[in-house]
Amino acid sequence: MSHNGPVYNALLDAEQDQLVDENLVDEESFDKENDGYVNVRSSRIQYTDGSMSGGVTLEKNDENFKTPTDGNQRDYLTRLGIYVFFVAALLLVAYISLAAIYHSYIYTQYHPEDYVYNYNPAFGALGAEPTGVIFATSKAAGLGTPANPIVVSLVGDSMINKAWWERNLGGKLLGRLAKITNLQFKFINRGSNGATISNIGRRIVPQVTADNSTIVILNWDSDATDSDTYHMTPPQYSQFKVNYEQELNWVMSNVTSLKQVKFMAIAGPSLYGEGPVFKPERFTPDKGQVLADLRDINIGVSQKFKVPYIDMNHALHSVSVNWWGLYRYWCTQDGEHYSELGASVEADNFVRFLTY
Repeated sequence: MSHNGPVYNALLDAEQDQLVDENLVDEESFDKENDGYVNVRSSRIQYTDGSMSGGVTLEKNDENFKTPTDGNQRDYLTRLGIYVFFVAALLLVAYISLAAIYHSYIYTQYHPEDYVYNYNPAFGALGAEPTGVIFATSKAAGLGTPANPIVVSLVGDSMINKAWWERNLGGKLLGRLAKITNLQFKFINRGSNGATISNIGRRIVPQVTADNSTIVILNWDSDATDSDTYHMTPPQYSQFKVNYEQELNWVMSNVTSLKQVKFMAIAGPSLYGEGPVFKPERFTPDKGQVLADLRDINIGVSQKFKVPYIDMNHALHSVSVNWWGLYRYWCTQDGEHYSELGASVEADNFVRFLTY
């Protein structure tokens, strides 16, 4: 029997008495040693005494044969791609893990009392020790029982409404208060997505009156986030701020004049552009200036009407992890609306006000 091509493995034990059967199998395979494709011819021979022998010949396949240089380069690039992929995956996992650990630590250091300000600037933040003014006043008025709970109207935009329905804001508030006092509270969601202070002003008095609220908390920022300040001229922007302050003064004057309302607080604006997000205008610097300007107006009005101010903007920034200039959606789910953490910070700050 003869074979074509160079024989890499000779037939084994070929000296036998008589050839009975020979099976030949042809196939194409990759010859790693020679870095090319070859034709493989395998033989199996059985003799009369029952013994077997076999052999393999490899024939160069000129059509598919690759040069050693091409094959080595292909293997190298494949191995390099796999290596880069796994290294990138490991770095990503490490980054997320370290950020989560670091963030957990940051939140343990968060103190809501640092971001709830007394209406008197000389007093600054309310401090860590609850004064109990709201509790004492409510209890003296016969409020705080299951039959007659302390009613709190939460008025605003999606900072209230989305947090209520998507983040269980009401449950968060009740759970925190249950750890502090036996007084019973009832929270009412009066948030409306996209509401500006003008929208709020048209409905707040009828709503608070219908709720028979003892306490009102305002939290909104749609004036800052949804207003088209990008295309305003400086005089137009100045007028925008004047109109905003007039509307807020009107709201506060009407609500604080209601006899049933004993306590009130102003909160917000919150965040805008915590990202990355897919709307480039959210990185426009002037939005940050709008947030800062309206925050200053809110503080000034709170001092004028002698109500506490809840600084949601600074509170949320204090627990956001900002590495290499990129926020990682810690406090918002889309750059603006509260994530689970953002709603928790909101609840923490509201409760700190309620222990005022």
